[in-house]
Amino acid sequence: MKYVLTCLLFLSGYIANAQTCTGGLGDPIVNISFGAGSGYGAPLAAGITNLQYTAGTCPNDGQYAIVSRTSNVSCHPNSWLNGVTDHTGNTNGYFMLINASYQPNQFYVQAVSGLCVATTFQFSVWVLNMVALTGEIQPNITFRIERPDGTLLQSHNSGDIPIANPARWTQVTFNFTTPPGVSSVVIRMINNASGGEGNDLGLDDITFRPVGPVVSAQISDISQNTMTVCESDKKNLSFSTSVDNCYVTTAYQWEQSTDKGVTWTNIPGAVNSTYVRAPTPAGNYSYRCIVAPPGNIGVPSCSVVSNPVSVIVSKTPVSTVTVVPSADTVCPGTPVSFTATPTNGGSHPSYQWMVNEDSVGTNSATYTSSTFADGDQVSCLMTGSLACSVPVVSDNTVKITISPIPGIQLTPDTIIAEGESIRLSPSITGDIATYQWNPATGLDDPHSPNPLAQPATTTTYQLDVVSQAGCPASAKETVKVFHGLQMPEAFTPNGDGKNDLFRVPPSEPVTIIRLAVYNRWGAMVFATTNSSGGWDGTSNGQSQPTGTYVWKVEYMDLVTKKPVVKSGTVILVR
Repeated sequence: MKYVLTCLLFLSGYIANAQTCTGGLGDPIVNISFGAGSGYGAPLAAGITNLQYTAGTCPNDGQYAIVSRTSNVSCHPNSWLNGVTDHTGNTNGYFMLINASYQPNQFYVQAVSGLCVATTFQFSVWVLNMVALTGEIQPNITFRIERPDGTLLQSHNSGDIPIANPARWTQVTFNFTTPPGVSSVVIRMINNASGGEGNDLGLDDITFRPVGPVVSAQISDISQNTMTVCESDKKNLSFSTSVDNCYVTTAYQWEQSTDKGVTWTNIPGAVNSTYVRAPTPAGNYSYRCIVAPPGNIGVPSCSVVSNPVSVIVSKTPVSTVTVVPSADTVCPGTPVSFTATPTNGGSHPSYQWMVNEDSVGTNSATYTSSTFADGDQVSCLMTGSLACSVPVVSDNTVKITISPIPGIQLTPDTIIAEGESIRLSPSITGDIATYQWNPATGLDDPHSPNPLAQPATTTTYQLDVVSQAGCPASAKETVKVFHGLQMPEAFTPNGDGKNDLFRVPPSEPVTIIRLAVYNRWGAMVFATTNSSGGWDGTSNGQSQPTGTYVWKVEYMDLVTKKPVVKSGTVILVR
């Protein structure tokens, strides 16, 4: 519904300043519209016109018809306007179509009663020149407002009503004032032109409206006369009215309409220049204010009205949003995506994601995170883009379950002698679905939780497990293979950077206690306790001759953890 506020002014007497008492109008208290319908309207009541009624769109001289449209005017095909409707454009609205008499005379007389005494009224009538050709006689009408005894109160001459093709209705208005004690008048219309070629016209909507001061209604704090509010907005609205200086004392009555101003009802208690509107259900509401001197308030024939002001109360949309997760049971650190699915959210709703009711994420229909803890609850607050949307929390909350990662504890790295084997026996916690050792080289069963390992060389094995919930874990263990100490059989200390030193090869995983080299006579030519140290073929700065030398090395056995002494020969080649 749409509410419009208007303030009506009641006008009888109490006028303080005539110049400010003629700018406003009241509702029409007389409105002769000739009705509406299909076909032709009924003749006017007896005594209103001296013209002869005809049911058609082509009255002859001295005749009239009540029609909604002029069409098929075969009787005046070249001189009359065709397709004319009433002045409002209503295709079913009737108007009075007149072919005037040959001689000037009065052609319309009607008594009007129930007027407010000592009050100024506006008389209004819409007229139309039916003639389409220049050079023909133009209608010219005198309008008279008289007392019932014939005493003239006011008259007005329209002058020649101009030709307009296409048709154009013209409003004729003038004011008159009822004397004290006079509440009835007579409307008299006189045709001043002669008949013949022309002087054909239409009449429509004859009205009387009270005249009074200009009354202006406003909605406080806004410049427009229409505002839209939301049903959820429970604030009061204030209206005010201003009235030109007219009455010694002014009385007020605010009215409300819920049918866009067709009918109005008084608002009980709203009798001041201001009115506070309480919140209402959704709809269109109209308001106006009536003003008058005290004693005349409530008399429509003595009133003028303010402009209407409108309040459109928009209904709050019924919106919902549902959260759909990519998963609700995941492994630690696994990203989970959530999608908000709105209903009645408009074209561009906004979103606020929440985890355990704390705001997170951005304004997006999706939210993704990989930092959830077990038991976290995810929801979404949506505000639709439709007018008057209010924030709504998702109708479901997603609880995240974090499945534990399996625990793996491997034994420390192991050293075995070449050809030996060892069983890999990790300590594993969790509900394990699959086991996988990589590489499979040297293992009797790579899918066993504790396979037997016999690698030919030092090997690092990785155990990958997956829990029943799909959560993976892995760990590594190195099995070192000890082959025994292998010393070079010859070396060439010629300075070419290749095989220039006799030493324990760096690839041997041993710790040297002492390495010594002896010549054929048993004299020691070199000794070191540095595992990376080696003999360069010299002794006391002198190059030793080509030949066979004896070496002796003492080292720590990495398997037995005991010292070992080993000896052999090496050939020095120059």
